Amino acid sequence: FNSSQIENKKKCPICQTYLIEESLEGEDEICDVCKEFKEIGTHLPHTKLLVFAKERTDSFKNNEKVIDFDSFGIVYLIEGENKNRLKEIFSDEETAEILAINNTDFGKHTTGFKFLGKSVPVLTEDVEVLEGEDKEEFKKGSIAPFTYLAQLSEGDKRIGILRMDVDNLGKLFSDGLQDKVSISRVATLSRSLDLFFAGYLNKICEELSDEYKSQYPKAKIDNFFYILYSGGDDVFLVAPWDKAIDIAEKINKEFTNYTCSNPNITISAGYTQTKPKFPIRVSAEMAGKAEEIAKDAGKDRICVLGDVFKWDEIENIKAKAKEWSEKIKNDQLRRGFIYAVHRLKEQFLKDTSKKDRLVFPYKKEENPMFYPYAHYYIARNIKDDELKEEIAKFLLDKDNFNKLTFVINYVALKTRK
Repeated sequence: FNSSQIENKKKCPICQTYLIEESLEGEDEICDVCKEFKEIGTHLPHTKLLVFAKERTDSFKNNEKVIDFDSFGIVYLIEGENKNRLKEIFSDEETAEILAINNTDFGKHTTGFKFLGKSVPVLTEDVEVLEGEDKEEFKKGSIAPFTYLAQLSEGDKRIGILRMDVDNLGKLFSDGLQDKVSISRVATLSRSLDLFFAGYLNKICEELSDEYKSQYPKAKIDNFFYILYSGGDDVFLVAPWDKAIDIAEKINKEFTNYTCSNPNITISAGYTQTKPKFPIRVSAEMAGKAEEIAKDAGKDRICVLGDVFKWDEIENIKAKAKEWSEKIKNDQLRRGFIYAVHRLKEQFLKDTSKKDRLVFPYKKEENPMFYPYAHYYIARNIKDDELKEEIAKFLLDKDNFNKLTFVINYVALKTRK
């Protein structure tokens, strides 16, 4: 760029790549590329049919979303199911393909179907969302904002960002097929993975959302999960912070069943939680980094709330964290005890030579002073003898030291008012 091209310009606040006019404000304060993605994202969750055409004709009017790729043709997103219009588009000589989205019961005026991970939380009523001193209004039928999604978290009002993908995918294709590699086998394996992540994931979101609806009868939302991307072999979604951890577990369990518990086909995941207005681009990078940490630790793992677990460990440790949360809510345990344990962990279990914001750096050998101090805090904060014994059994077990960061963070978030 020369000086005249960047004068009175600033970076797009979303992508940080393209320049926009300094005078732009509010919803207009984005570049043309981000504006196009935003518009596509508004239409895509409601899209019933995906049409590919060579040229734009009278059959493709602007009352629904048209994505123009110039010489590469156009893509048309059809939200309704008007049979007369579909017949007209099908008969248009410029039409190349018509795909039904997430619907295998397609009629004679389509050429096939395609699964697409597109579950989003749609508002079932008008809502007002307060964020600090700002109040925003959203209409029924619109996609719920992250600010409303965060309100459906238990405890702290935050969102959870989850990224997952299949481990050793290249090795799975090469070594997995061994000397039987062929185009058809590679295509079949690729389609099988995509079928799970692009298709069945929508069903997983739907089933969990139905469970939550009974717990949150006042929730003005039809789905608790916002799939930003899902397909091929990976997932990127947003949900209330605690529900994002739940769905990570469920996706792994369902994928294990889908692969018939094949130990060579596993998933790793990275998770982070933020305030709802924190830049999603940065959140995505943080979750991606957490996923890398899980893979570096041995794969078939999840990096979540500062700790890394094998999948078969997280169910039990989350149950323990939930148990402590309930004790605090029932006034059987002081919330301050959690912060006392946090101080002990920082003082006696932390390797200060390592620095990583996403995972706690535990020492290889703990400072033995952890034990008497832990006994002291247990005696000081817990009156019930049975509860004392239960917490001491967990807290003083060396095998649980590398799980304390998750427990502390989960309980702190779950019990925040």
